[in-house]
Amino acid sequence: MRLLYFFLILILAGCNKTETISNPQSNQKTEQMSEQTQIIAPTTGNQGEIKGLFYGCGYNYVLNKNQLALYLPNDREVNQIETILNFTGLSKNFEVYSAPIENAVAVMIDNKRSILYDPRLLNHADTNSNFYWSSMSILAHEIGHHLQGHTLDKYGSTPDKEIEADKFSGHVLFKMGASLEQAIAAINRYGSDTDSESHPSKQKRIAAIKSGWESAAGQRYESAVPPPPADDRSFSTGDYYIDVFTMEDIVPDYALEAPNFGGMIENDRPNLEGIILDVSEDYDFGNSWSSYFELDGNVPVIKVIMQITDNSRLPSDTKEYYKVGSRKEFVIPDYYNAPNSSSVGRSWLTSLLVPGRKVTFKSFYFGFGLENIIYLKKLNR
Repeated sequence: MRLLYFFLILILAGCNKTETISNPQSNQKTEQMSEQTQIIAPTTGNQGEIKGLFYGCGYNYVLNKNQLALYLPNDREVNQIETILNFTGLSKNFEVYSAPIENAVAVMIDNKRSILYDPRLLNHADTNSNFYWSSMSILAHEIGHHLQGHTLDKYGSTPDKEIEADKFSGHVLFKMGASLEQAIAAINRYGSDTDSESHPSKQKRIAAIKSGWESAAGQRYESAVPPPPADDRSFSTGDYYIDVFTMEDIVPDYALEAPNFGGMIENDRPNLEGIILDVSEDYDFGNSWSSYFELDGNVPVIKVIMQITDNSRLPSDTKEYYKVGSRKEFVIPDYYNAPNSSSVGRSWLTSLLVPGRKVTFKSFYFGFGLENIIYLKKLNR
């Protein structure tokens, strides 16, 4: 009898030993994931289906399904995804399906990348925020999961993965033209106030989106210098072309004649040289002009971003601010409505203000807004 007990103890010890050296990774999730998952793609007029357990990186919760109906995506969402990818320079290497999941999910099924989304969520996001960008940010978030390789382990969402996808969303939405408010609207509505095992709180996710948005904003002035425009050497002084715009050409009469304003302009101010990087129209600074001169309505301005190429004529105490290679923003106020500027003259100025153009110029700070360009001359590169 004692011998029988001895053999039973040995057998039990052997069983325990076997369990100890088994794969520590094996758990219910890995066992379930080992099951074959199949996807039947939908076609026009026919519903598709996913069969078998799968996990995805969901926008606001972990998708854990073993069967799901699939439908062809709407043209709107397909166009949105293509637009997002255009700003990344990457090709679409995943499938897109519509599904009743009240979520959007990046997932790997049968070794193929897919994005599943619920059109009801996207429509509600846009309607609730009054921003078309809300649905864009959700789809960009899911694209970010695939680009970061988050779906390769097939384990679904983790806080770190969600933060990385949020940062990508903010980055690409800035490049597409969304404001920070528009970029965070969706997560502000659908994010959770507290952390979970899979998703961080919306406060952390908003911070990640903001980080991505601001990093893209910082790159706006760090792009490569544009090449010289095609007409770089076609301008010449004379009756047919203008390549020099003096203070009288580009500063309005009311500015030149205003007390303590026009008289402040230093005609002998040294010239800078630079290459035009970007030209845009705005009204922000125009509010200050309208108020100062008691004008009706906003006064448009042209914002010009320059990369400084020569500051040798400046006094030594200002060279550091206008450092060679630095990028500065200037304005030309009221350039459309200057009473002493003809439409032909304005068109010539427009032709001169082209990214890639090298110019010599003078600027002056009047006490509010950005520095004003008060003299501009075309140079050849």
